[in-house]
Amino acid sequence: MALARAARAARHYPAMARERGQEGVVRLRLSWRQGMASPRISLQQGSGHPLLDEAAQEMLRQALAATPPPRELPAFDFVLPVEFSLGPS
Repeated sequence: MALARAARAARHYPAMARERGQEGVVRLRLSWRQGMASPRISLQQGSGHPLLDEAAQEMLRQALAATPPPRELPAFDFVLPVEFSLGPS
């Protein structure tokens, strides 16, 4: 829950992507094993827009910096979809 809150707080829609009308879903894989210094973030599927892909990765990097996983947490590997939508005009 803390990671989700931190991710929402770090969420940023790049101004240039907004201006260009870029939307899409970025799928990030978050993997962690005991002994790793920090979870690994990788792009599983891009949105088709590099600005959005980088914004999603930066959001997760900031969230992880604010809420690192507890050392006793077992390994995990999951995909996190991050949606960028401009909504109705």
